[in-house]
Amino acid sequence: MKRDLNILTSCFFGLILALSACSLPGAKSMTQPESTAGAASQPAVQIESVSNNTPTEKPIEIAPTSTSEANTIVGATATVIVLSHKTQPSSPIYTHRLPGECNTGFNYQPIGYRVRPPCDVWGTNLLERAVSADMSSFYHYIDILSAQIGKGGEWYYASFDLFGAGIPTDGAALTYFFELDLDQNGRGDILLAVQDLDLYSSEWSVTGVRVWRDLNGDVGGQTAVRPDTQSGDGYETLIFDQGLGNDPDLAWARRDPNRLQRIEFAFKPALLDGKISFMWWAGAMRGNFNPGDFDLVDKRDEVMLYEIDTTCGWFFGHENAYNIKKCYIAPEPTKRERERESAPEICVKPPHPDPNNNCWIWFPDKCQWECWN
Repeated sequence: MKRDLNILTSCFFGLILALSACSLPGAKSMTQPESTAGAASQPAVQIESVSNNTPTEKPIEIAPTSTSEANTIVGATATVIVLSHKTQPSSPIYTHRLPGECNTGFNYQPIGYRVRPPCDVWGTNLLERAVSADMSSFYHYIDILSAQIGKGGEWYYASFDLFGAGIPTDGAALTYFFELDLDQNGRGDILLAVQDLDLYSSEWSVTGVRVWRDLNGDVGGQTAVRPDTQSGDGYETLIFDQGLGNDPDLAWARRDPNRLQRIEFAFKPALLDGKISFMWWAGAMRGNFNPGDFDLVDKRDEVMLYEIDTTCGWFFGHENAYNIKKCYIAPEPTKRERERESAPEICVKPPHPDPNNNCWIWFPDKCQWECWN
C-alpha cells in the first residue's frame, strides 16, 4: 500500500512540473509545429556581389549536387553571402558564328504556325519551336536568329541574337543557355545557363547564372543527339551557382547594352579543362528547365515539347571529326526563297528604350520607338 502511495505521489508531482514547464516563458508546445503549413518560406541564402580587387579569405565551395537538390532549404533563416569579385568580363570579342539559323518569326502567322525541317528535326535534337503547343502564340524572346562565340583576354564570350527582347508576361520561367562539347562527340559536357534575366540587365552579373557538368558522360543517353529511351541523368553536377563555387568569377551573363535582344555569356578558360577546341550550341526555353533532362529529346514528349529553340552546333578552334550536331550549310537560296526572305516580318514591340525619359513614343506603323523632344 505504501509503495503504491509513493508511485501516486511521484506521478502527481511529475504532472505539476510538466504543467509548470508549459507555462514558462519561451517554452515550446510539444503539440504545436514550429512552422505553420502554408506560411511563406524564407530564402535559405541571399547572395550579394561586390566587385573589387580584394580576394575572399577562402573560396566559397559547394559540393557537386544535382539540380533537384540545389536551393531546396525551406523555412530557414536567410543567410547573406557577400561575394567579392576579383575580375569580371569586359567588351566581348566574337570570331566564330553559326553559318545559319531559322527565323520562326518569319514563318509565324496570326492564324497559327507549323514547324518543318530543316529548321526543326527531332531526330537530331534540333528544336525550332518558339511557339505554344497549340501553335497560337509566338514567343519572340526565345526565337534565336544567330549565335557566335569568341575569346578575348582571359575570357571566352558566347552570345545569341533573338527575334526581339522581352520577358514572359504570364510569369513563366525563362532560361537562356549554351552547351559545350569538349571532346566533339555530340554529347554536351558543360551547360551554362542564366534564368529569368531582367529585361534591362545590361551589366555583367552572376545573378541567375549557373553551370553544370556531366561527369558520367550520359548526356544524350545511349545514342548521342538521337532520341532514345536509354537516357541518363543529364547534367547532374552543379559546379557554379550565382557566384557560389570554387571560383566566384567563373561565369557571367548580361544583355548587350546596345541590343537588349542579344544575350551574352562570359566564362573562364578553366571551365574547358585545358581544351582550346570544342563544339558549342545554344538554346532558349520557357517553362520548366531541368539540366537532368538533357538531351531533351530523350526525356520530353515530342508532341508536348514546345516553347523552346535550340541551334545546331559549330566548332571553336579546329574540328576534330564529324559531329552529328554540326550545322548543315545550305546551298545558295533560289530566287523564290530570296523573295520570301525579303517579305515583311511581324512587328514585335521592343522594350522601352529608356523608362526614365518621356521623349520616347511608339509608332506601330513603323514598328519603332522615336524620341520627340
